[in-house]
Amino acid sequence: MIEDCSGSDRLEGGAILDSGWGILGALGLLLHCCLPVAAQDFAEFLPPSGPRIRLPIEPNRAYQARWSSDLVDWSPLGDLYFPISGHVRSLPKEDSFFVRLEPGLSMIDWEPLVVIIGDSTVADLSPVTPSHHGWGQVLQDFFPPEVRVVNLAEGGLGTRRFFRDGRINHVNRLQPDIVVIQFGHIDYREGLTLDEYEENIATLVGSVRRINAIPILVTPVARRLFDDKGLFLHQLAPWRERVIRVAEKERAALADLNGRSADLYRRLGPEQSPILTVCGDACSDQAHFSKLGAYVMASLATREFPPILRHFVVPLDQLDDKISKAFRHIEQFSGHEIPFAERSGGFRESQLWDWVYPSDETDVP
Repeated sequence: MIEDCSGSDRLEGGAILDSGWGILGALGLLLHCCLPVAAQDFAEFLPPSGPRIRLPIEPNRAYQARWSSDLVDWSPLGDLYFPISGHVRSLPKEDSFFVRLEPGLSMIDWEPLVVIIGDSTVADLSPVTPSHHGWGQVLQDFFPPEVRVVNLAEGGLGTRRFFRDGRINHVNRLQPDIVVIQFGHIDYREGLTLDEYEENIATLVGSVRRINAIPILVTPVARRLFDDKGLFLHQLAPWRERVIRVAEKERAALADLNGRSADLYRRLGPEQSPILTVCGDACSDQAHFSKLGAYVMASLATREFPPILRHFVVPLDQLDDKISKAFRHIEQFSGHEIPFAERSGGFRESQLWDWVYPSDETDVP
C-alpha cells in the first residue's frame, strides 16, 4: 500500500501560470527560471495556453503533483506518478495557478503489489477451462518477480455486482499499491445504461483511492466481431468513451485497451485474427482468448499502462519461451483443421511481435 505523502511540506519545484501572461505569468516564469537545476531530469506540465512548465526532479523518484490558485488550498493532479521523458501532464483550465511536486517513494526500492479487478476477459480462467484465457491471466509474465500481480477478476462480474457484494473489501485486505480496473462486458450484457456505467466506474476510482492505491482504468477489451463484408464491428465503442471520460474527469491513469485491440482486429481482419480468440470462427465466443491471444492483449495493455507501472515491464524477447508454448497450446485447443501457419499468414513464433507491432520497436515495452 502506498503511503500518503500529502502531508509533506517540502517543495521540490514550483511555478505560477497565468493564461494571459500578465503579472502572475511573468512572476511564474521568473520563479521557474530561478529554480535550482542541478539534475537534467524534469517533470513537464502542459497548461491550456503558453509554454510547457518544467520542474526539476530526482532520478527514479515518484511524485505527487498538486496545483493551487491561492497557495493555500492544494489539489492533487491525479495520483502518485513517475515522471519520464516525453510524458507530459495536462493542467486544469484555470486563469492562474501554482504547481508543485511532493517527492514520494523511490522506484528503485519499490516492489508494488498489483491487483486486477474485472470480468472474465481479464480473469484467470485456468481453474475453469484449459482453453479459455483472460489477458490478466498472463500479466505476471510481463513483470519481474518483485512486481506481484494478484488477479481478482472473475466471470460474470460487472460493476453492479462488484458493489453489491462489497468486493472492494477483498481488494483492501491485500493492501495493493495499484489496482487495474477493466469492466464493461457484463455491464453491457446486463443492460446497464451508459450513464450508470460511467457513474460506477467513477465510484470505483474513488473506492480505490480511499484504500491508498493507484487506480488504472482500462477500457473494455474489444470483441472480435466482423460483418459479412469483413468490416470490424466496434460493439463496445460507447463504453470505451465513457471510461475515457471518467479518466479525464477524475484525472486517473488510463489504458485504452479497447482502442488498441480494436485497431489490431481491424488491421488483421477476419482472416488472420481468429488465432487470438479461444476458438476462432469455430464457435460464437469472440470475447475470450487463446493463450496466444491473452499474451497479445496483455502486451497491448502494458504499453498503455502509466509510467509508474510501465517502468517495470520486461522486454518482450524475454517472453519467447512462453510464447512458443502458447503457439503449441493453440494447436491443442483451437478446434481448427487449417494448419496454424496458414491461419496466421505464415509467420513463425519469432515474428509474433513484428506481427502485432509491424512498425514499432519490439524490444521496448
